[in-house]
Amino acid sequence: MSTPELQALHDALAALTQLERGKAVSQTKVRAVGKACFEARNEYKRAVHQVEQFVKTAPAHCRLAGVYVIDAVCRRSKDQSQHDVFTPRFATQILATISALDDADLEDRQRLVKLVENWVKMRLFEGVDFESIAVIQRTRGDGADVYGQPPRKRSRSPDRRQGYAPAPPQQGYTPAPPGSYPPQQQSWGG
Repeated sequence: MSTPELQALHDALAALTQLERGKAVSQTKVRAVGKACFEARNEYKRAVHQVEQFVKTAPAHCRLAGVYVIDAVCRRSKDQSQHDVFTPRFATQILATISALDDADLEDRQRLVKLVENWVKMRLFEGVDFESIAVIQRTRGDGADVYGQPPRKRSRSPDRRQGYAPAPPQQGYTPAPPGSYPPQQQSWGG
């Protein structure tokens, strides 16, 4: 029993499989799928299942787009709904869903790590231990950033500026009186 909203979601997800290998997914495509999923919120369990199955069964180069859809739907649901139904539902299987990106290329996995770090920072999926996922551990172990730069060393102290003294106040500084700029031109010729 398929409703028009679920059929629209299925069609939008099918459009994501048309991505070319090596090209990033556009934000408008992700928003379109997110909108279709959000419009199917009356049958949110089936909508969430469709998106999760897409991430697990799509070609490897399309799976990151499915995770971006999960991100878009959960953010929109938290912002626009009084009762967020999508985030708790996605949270039940998020570890298995993300593990499906294990066979994706390094660049996609690094983008996934950045997205997961953003989720942790925003506390989108509370109570989920993303550090236990093998794809996250393996990607962090590869050592290079998405842009080919070595990873930054993280400070162990909560205040990164700890140990630095504040700049001393400037002594004897007086601002120039108004009207003194630009300085008067001196005449050298007499």
